[in-house]
Amino acid sequence: MYAWQIRVSALLVMGIGLGQSLQRYQDEIFTGVKVTKNVIYGRNFAYGTLQPTDLLMDVYEPAGDTATQRPVIILIHAGSFLPPFIASQAFGRSPIGTKEDSAIVELCKRYARRGYVAIAATHRLGWNPQATTQDERGAGIIRAVWRAVQDGRALVRYLRKDAATTNQWRIDPNRIVMGGSSSGAYVGIHVAYLNLPSEFNNPKFIDDQGRPYI
Repeated sequence: MYAWQIRVSALLVMGIGLGQSLQRYQDEIFTGVKVTKNVIYGRNFAYGTLQPTDLLMDVYEPAGDTATQRPVIILIHAGSFLPPFIASQAFGRSPIGTKEDSAIVELCKRYARRGYVAIAATHRLGWNPQATTQDERGAGIIRAVWRAVQDGRALVRYLRKDAATTNQWRIDPNRIVMGGSSSGAYVGIHVAYLNLPSEFNNPKFIDDQGRPYI
């Protein structure tokens, strides 16, 4: 062992020996996680139908927590906005395209053990990746993203309304973060930044005839 390795090892041992108190939101200070499944946060028309569909979320909370205003982390699954059975074939793994995605579930549990309220949520899915023209495919995926963004905003509204009324989830309505994996990250980004009608004045949101996709 080289001298510098010995010094580094000694410093690590000293750090472990001195110890530091665990901090909420930084360290896993809770051992258990309470999960409330399939909470309806909204309803909207499903892709390709005139039938409204329930929008669902699973809420992960630190078990035994007494805090009354907790930050929220919303995580949206991957799947390219495709229904789960199509996404699983396209990506060769399952579950994908659902709030039961193993990566999302694990992250929610880890955040909950740190003291956050973590949420795994669904949104409306569907578009036609086999459309015959690039314009049709572009319109399809952009509209799919926009539907998911609408649902993401509905979820934020639900949480803020709950905080102002029944306060079931004991969240801080001013500290809500949304992100996710792959296409789920697109949802979080656009919920945060796509806000004004003028922001749709972009060539990628307009078809060959000058008509807006959305």
